[in-house]
Amino acid sequence: MPTMLTPVNGGVGAADADDGKRKNAKAKIKDNTGPSVLILFYLEGKSYRDICQELNLSEAVLSQRLVRARKKLLQHFLGKWVDYDERA
Repeated sequence: MPTMLTPVNGGVGAADADDGKRKNAKAKIKDNTGPSVLILFYLEGKSYRDICQELNLSEAVLSQRLVRARKKLLQHFLGKWVDYDERA
């Protein structure tokens, strides 16, 4: 997922860097992976119908991919939190 950027040199170039990251993320959408549908739904704000048309999916398939991607993201962060707690 794209990260938030801190402006450098008074913000000059930060918008260009952010645009580059968005374009890179959109380029990865073509592979129909979980993170791709998360980007389209949450970051781009697209509806189920729009995403389904763009990726040529049924709404049932899209719904399942969003569920799986959310679970994968949750497991990723839970693993990081557990690792942090174990080090303390």
